[in-house]
Amino acid sequence: MLLFTKPHCHKCDYVKGYISEDLKAKMKFYDATSEEGKKLLTEMDLIDLVTSSMPILIDDEGNVYDGAIECRKYLETLS
Repeated sequence: MLLFTKPHCHKCDYVKGYISEDLKAKMKFYDATSEEGKKLLTEMDLIDLVTSSMPILIDDEGNVYDGAIECRKYLETLS
């Protein structure tokens, strides 16, 4: 599972608060504004979401959840 966030993003911080320690150990976190983050998002054709809907969560099946509400709802199903 991948989570893309941005610095100083209160919605990103909000979503991070829903991630258990066990789940954090299984996730990869990326800064969507870093070169690595931009490259991965571009390869997945998701780079446009960075300007409109953060954070971006991608589950192990490749499903994309963008925005704090969608991400939170998905994370709640894992609890």
